[in-house]
Amino acid sequence: MNMTVFLCAVIIVLAGILLWMFLDKRKQQKQIASLSAYLSKVQDNNEIPKIDEAYEGDLHILQSEIYKTANMLQMEFASEQEKNKLLNELLTNVSHQIKTPLTALTIMCDNLEKENLSEREKQICLRRIRQQTDHIRTLIRNLLVSSEIDAGVFIMRKEETPLYDLIERSAEPLKALMEIRDIDFMTDIPREITIKADGSWFSEAVSNIFKNCIEHTPSGGGITVTASSNNLYADLLIKDTGEGMDEVTKQHMFERFYKGSGNPDSNGIGMYLAKQIIQLHDGTIDVESRPQEGTSFHIRLYFYENRPADENPDSSQE
Repeated sequence: MNMTVFLCAVIIVLAGILLWMFLDKRKQQKQIASLSAYLSKVQDNNEIPKIDEAYEGDLHILQSEIYKTANMLQMEFASEQEKNKLLNELLTNVSHQIKTPLTALTIMCDNLEKENLSEREKQICLRRIRQQTDHIRTLIRNLLVSSEIDAGVFIMRKEETPLYDLIERSAEPLKALMEIRDIDFMTDIPREITIKADGSWFSEAVSNIFKNCIEHTPSGGGITVTASSNNLYADLLIKDTGEGMDEVTKQHMFERFYKGSGNPDSNGIGMYLAKQIIQLHDGTIDVESRPQEGTSFHIRLYFYENRPADENPDSSQE
């Protein structure tokens, strides 16, 4: 009798174990099916759906890893979409930038083919052809430089240089234009201030800022450049007495291809490159301006060992 009871108990226990194993396996199959359905949703949707059910044990670990992987893939997908969008915008802008001078070149060439064209008219056409080819050459060069900066492969050769010399180098090509437009140019830069800079590229960045000031300063106005320094950084202030700018222009003026008023021949890259090059010199640039009150560009150049951690350029650019 006791043996019969024992056998029945064993059978019941075994049956219970088998039933539990069967139900647990069914539960796991349902959970795995649910995770599989979740992965299908991830593939079909632009956003990551939430996981409503919380699992236990190894399935919880698998669930967590699937969710993290889905989020990572979604972020990479969004990043690639943004890159494609920027690339499309870049190509559109480049096409628009080149289209205008190419159209002008075509017109000038057509004019040169006319038999009744005077010598003076021929010289005018040739001069305009040179202007447009120079415009295209500058555009392509600036695009290549900006692309190298974006890719982190732009190389500069820095050395200790007096800031005064760099400013003079930046202004020299523009002094004739300033004289023609009757714009005073004044500097107050202590000669003992030196910065670690690539003289060619830093001068070009500052020259682009000077060009912007000239374009927006009327005859009889002025541009002043002052500088000071301490143990952490050198401050450079470029100020004009021009027409100033509104908040929209201030907000977008350092964006690639942005064109404000003043120069219809601008390619919209000069100020973008100026900011990028200054940042590669461990610097920052800010602009203050109001309509009819002039514009001030404040450049802060951190000495190499004192630059803020969030301003460190990529090591490949140094």
